[in-house]
Amino acid sequence: MSLTKKQQLFVMEFTADPNIGKTEAAMRAGFSKSRAQVTACELMKNPEIQREIDCKLTKKLDKLEVTQESVLKELQAIIEAAKEAGAGHWQMQARLKATELLGKHLKMFTDKVDFGPNDALMELLLEGRKRAGLAAPPIIQALPDGGEGSVQ
Repeated sequence: MSLTKKQQLFVMEFTADPNIGKTEAAMRAGFSKSRAQVTACELMKNPEIQREIDCKLTKKLDKLEVTQESVLKELQAIIEAAKEAGAGHWQMQARLKATELLGKHLKMFTDKVDFGPNDALMELLLEGRKRAGLAAPPIIQALPDGGEGSVQ
């Protein structure tokens, strides 16, 4: 059995705007305002309507699926639209931002952060331990010539 026109309208209204409830969708579909809440509950219990709602929402999600390729295409479209619009402040800002995002995607602007122990840090740590009256840890001993520590 297929859905009536009003039932189809209800499904369309219910899936079109996620902010409205089933009662509002029933009223927008043309059902009686005085019975909208009851009618909406009855409609939501109908398995055919539930299947249709699920189908529409699934299609909607498939359309909204964002992929790496779709984002890159959109960035290229923004750059092209800004070029076609001519030289102006917003056009240049849009091109600059889109180009920056493309560069980040291509890992052209990765910030390099060096961390970890180095000779200067080790010396500062050993000096601090001496000031605190602590012996150097047994694994690291300062060399007499002030060079790197040795492992015992």
